[in-house]
Amino acid sequence: MDAARSQNLKKLLDAVPAGYLVDAAWLVSQGIAYESFRDYVKRGWLDRITRGVFRRPVPNMQASNSIDWKTCILSMQHIMGHDLHVGSTTALGEQGHAHYLRLGKTLQSGSMGTRSRTG
Repeated sequence: MDAARSQNLKKLLDAVPAGYLVDAAWLVSQGIAYESFRDYVKRGWLDRITRGVFRRPVPNMQASNSIDWKTCILSMQHIMGHDLHVGSTTALGEQGHAHYLRLGKTLQSGSMGTRSRTG
């Protein structure tokens, strides 16, 4: 492995914690060539999750097809720099307000489905 590729690999390993995800666009923006992706996967420095998405392996852990949604969100926000957030009932639940969420279907009074139209 030449010096430039070795430097790119070191930069990748420093930037991506074990278990976190990166996409191909982020890797390319870091100066890593498409041809290197395959080599990094082959050598065990990255796991290919799906087309264009890679995970840095966790040492001494069995390979798993499942990905924790929080790890995915953190990877997208803090490593890849995407501007996104969790919303709706998930956000309320994460803030400790799940006890305010209603179970079942909520009915609104005066909705169009409860009135009949004539004439």
